[in-house]
This record gives sequence, C-alpha cells and structure tokens, in this order.
Amino acid sequence: MEQVLYELPEGWVWENLTDVTRIGAERGFVPEVNDGKAPFIGMSNIDQDTGLDSEYELRDFESVRKGYTKFQKNAVLLAKITPCTENNKTALIQGINGGYATTEVYPIHSLPKTYPHYLLQFLRSPSIRELLVSKMEGATGRQRVPTDAVSSLKIPLPPLSEQKRIVAKLDALFTRIDSASSHLQQTLELSNALFASALDGEFNPLRNMGDLYELPDGWEWSTLEDQTIPTKNIKPTSAPNQQFTYIDISSIDRNINQIADPKIILGSEAPSRAKKEVFEHDVLFATTRPNLKNVAMFSGGVESPVASTGFCVLRAAESIEPSFLFRFLTTEFLQQQISSLISGAQYPAITDKNLKLTPIPLPSINEQKRIITHLDALSERTRTLETATQEKLNGLIALKASLLDAAFKGQL
Repeated sequence: MEQVLYELPEGWVWENLTDVTRIGAERGFVPEVNDGKAPFIGMSNIDQDTGLDSEYELRDFESVRKGYTKFQKNAVLLAKITPCTENNKTALIQGINGGYATTEVYPIHSLPKTYPHYLLQFLRSPSIRELLVSKMEGATGRQRVPTDAVSSLKIPLPPLSEQKRIVAKLDALFTRIDSASSHLQQTLELSNALFASALDGEFNPLRNMGDLYELPDGWEWSTLEDQTIPTKNIKPTSAPNQQFTYIDISSIDRNINQIADPKIILGSEAPSRAKKEVFEHDVLFATTRPNLKNVAMFSGGVESPVASTGFCVLRAAESIEPSFLFRFLTTEFLQQQISSLISGAQYPAITDKNLKLTPIPLPSINEQKRIITHLDALSERTRTLETATQEKLNGLIALKASLLDAAFKGQL
C-alpha cells in the first residue's frame, strides 16, 4: 500500500516528513534530571483516545539512561509495534521538557514550519495509521513499523497559521463528538445495569438479603448438582477423519452470552482439551476466570459438537428449564456464591464439583417459564437498544475520520 497524494489548495505543499520534523532526539540531548529521577513514558502511559492526555512516571535516571528512547519537548510518540499501532497509541507529550520512553515508539519532533498539534492529528488520522500498519514487518504478534515507512511519509502542509486554525476547529468538533459519544456510552452502561438488576431481581423476588434469603411460597432452595444430570467425556481423536464442532472459551461472545465462533476441526486435529460431550440446551460455564461470565446455552444445529474441558457442562434435569438454569448462571448472586471457591493466582478457576455445590432458588416449572419469557423479552429490548446505540457510536467514529480526511485536504 502506498500513500495517495492528492491536489492541495493554494498555499499548501506536500512536504517530506523528514524535512519538517525530526525523528528522534537531537544528538547530545539529555533530559532534565531532578533528584536523580527522569520522566519515563511506557506504552501503558500513552493516551490512545485523544493523544493529548498521556501520563509519565519518574524513574531513577541510572535505570533509564541506557536502553530506552529519548524524546524532547512537544514530541509526538508514535507506537511502532502491533497491536499498539493499530490501537492508535500516538500522542503529543506536553508539560515536560523531554524524557525517556519505551523503545517501541518513534519520537517525532516538529520543526519550525510544523505545529505539533497538527502533526499529532496527521499521524493519528485513519489513513496514515492504515498505511503504516500495511507496511509492518516481522513475525506475527511482534510486527513493527519499519523506520523507512515513517521517514518516507509526506505531509500536506499549509502555512502555520492555517495549521493552528485547523487544529482549533478539529478540537472544537472533537469535543462535541466526544461529549455525544460519552452520553451514548453511558446509555449502554445503564442499559446493561438495568438488565442485570432485573435479572437478579427475578431470582430474588422478595429482595431479601443474605446467602440463602427468604423465598416466596412455592419456591425452594436446591443446588446445581441436584438440578442437573451427569454428562460424559468423548474422545474425538478416536475418529480422526470425522468433523467436529469445537467450542472453547474464545468461542463465547460474553457480551451477549452466545456461542459465536466455534471451530470446525477433524478428530485428528482435536486438542487434548476437546473432550466434553455437548447436547442441545446444555449450558456451558467457563470455569477459568469465571468472573468474566463466559456462559452460553448450546442451541444445537452443528455437527458433532465437543467442548473444552475449560467448561463445566450443565445439563438440566426435568425439574428445571434449561433457559432458567442458563439465566441463573449469569447472575451476580452466583458470582458471590462461588467467589470463595475460586483458587489460583495466575489462572483463577473453580472446579466443576465446587460449582455444582452452588445453591439455586427454584420456583415451579410454570413460574420458571414466566421468568424466562420476561427475561427473554427484556433481553431482546436491551439488545435492540444496544445495537442502535452502537451504530450511533460507530457513526461518530466515522465522522471523526471524515473530518480528519477533510482537514488534510484543506476542506475544513
């Protein structure tokens, strides 16, 4: 992919980036050191949302003076490594006179003809980011933007006064867009919170407190073990030429609690964790990092399903509706009940046995069906609202991109 050079308005010129900026610090430059400490910016300190709110920390000078990247006042730090480049980890560093940064950035300094904020918006524009990503080199997962991909860039440059006017205009427009985005994001969060509250309320109709709270007449406390029937393991490798639909934790879309991306594999290709037999209406509960709520009900319709041993597969007994069981497994009440049973620092997990010890409030089958109908309808309305809100958010992201495109064509 090559950079597209278009016709510019009168008074604008295409400049080589290296003619109007300096990549790297000046030879001999040493950042200020106070009380033996110097400013340091790691990748996690770089603001990817606006490029204007990065942070820095103070580190011992001797620990950063070698092996890190120096930058000067008003440098734009451009991330060179995946996925940081794709995530727009590109920011203007303000408020300090220089410092040290991770080696995974290019520090780009404006020369007199270039306004630092204009340079920032140029390097953050989607077209430039896409171009740099297309030129990445190296092994998968550790790809980097080569130096010549940055140094060969050309920048559409108007007079300095026009650069400042464009930046002021973009700032004003982006502020309004960011405000609208914030309100939409709050709508999404409120929608999710309201559904979670309604969900928990259905399993605690009297809104009582405590581990085993008082239940209405006709309800009783049971356990997941008493309300499920045993499942078994299978061995796909014993049928090497047969196709299986493999469901692992990454197959679950936990935002909607559905199986979204199962994998089609041959029995001969099955990983050692592909063991758990799955039937239609079984509920899959990820036992590793259970707080992430990777929970879904298997709806069938695929060939030879098999699940990872990272799931506890729960098959509903006759006394409980599968959908009621599924909804219960996504409640905060369940999370509270299992929290003390989770072990492991690096990979916190709960055993199938301990999960099945969890108490569950159980009404009659008819009441279960009423609850399911109500929650399904509420879930559908919530999802419709979320879809519409997300479309509006995506529209605002596209609007930002189009404004940047217009800005660097002299059309803003």
